[in-house]
Amino acid sequence: MADVPAQVRMEEKAKRQAEELSGGPGPDLSDAGLPQYSREIPDAAGEARRISRDPNVPGYTDPDDRKRALEA
Repeated sequence: MADVPAQVRMEEKAKRQAEELSGGPGPDLSDAGLPQYSREIPDAAGEARRISRDPNVPGYTDPDDRKRALEA
């Protein structure tokens, strides 16, 4: 997977607060870049997409129904 440049827009106040939390010298948020994700993330996203479109996979809107199905 190739790395590509990316930009993130955020409010100036939020940026200052994040920079204060990171503390000390080093790259600022502009230089820090984005985290690198493992190859499992796209695979999991594809699986979630497949499951969401499969009418044979049960779906639950009530957490209690889902819990009962897991306990069965």
